[in-house]
Amino acid sequence: MKYTLYLLALAGLLSCTNSGNVNFSHTQEMPGSDTTFQTTDYDAMFGGIKTAQYTLAALVKKEPNLSTFAVMIEQADLAAALVEETSLTLFAPTNEAFASWPQDSVNMLMKPEHRAQLIRLLQAHMLLRQADAASLSTNPSIETSGGEYAAVTVQDDTVSIGGATIMKGDVRASNGTLHVVDKVITPVESRLERY
Repeated sequence: MKYTLYLLALAGLLSCTNSGNVNFSHTQEMPGSDTTFQTTDYDAMFGGIKTAQYTLAALVKKEPNLSTFAVMIEQADLAAALVEETSLTLFAPTNEAFASWPQDSVNMLMKPEHRAQLIRLLQAHMLLRQADAASLSTNPSIETSGGEYAAVTVQDDTVSIGGATIMKGDVRASNGTLHVVDKVITPVESRLERY
């Protein structure tokens, strides 16, 4: 139900600080985090998997290079929404993308008291419609499921969303499309009023 993601957007915004900014502080390590990683082999991702038989939530869990993103989805209680929704686009940052963030920033988002900020971050990586990479490249920006906008740039047939480049695109799931990106998406503006 698309309303599930809208309600989560509203809940996230109501719980945020007045500035709407994510404040990072030192915390305990993220559950299940692994600070070691190898450079991502995008061509090998989802190898041997018939991706169209899995929901977006299940597909993210199947790929070891997306384990940080998968844990964040579970922590934010968005896994059910990624199963119920029938037409979504998901931009999944790799573990390598999250490794470029300060570890305490990732750990902070995993704490229950920062769930609203985690939801907002994840919503920046979702669209409430199915979109392949070619269709994304025709717009200067896209509206994410949280009501924020991310800039779209195209260079040499490579599409970037909010500063994150699609490294493996158009992976079909049973309920939408997944694009693997090399960075965490940074939204540029919001239509929803922040409280």
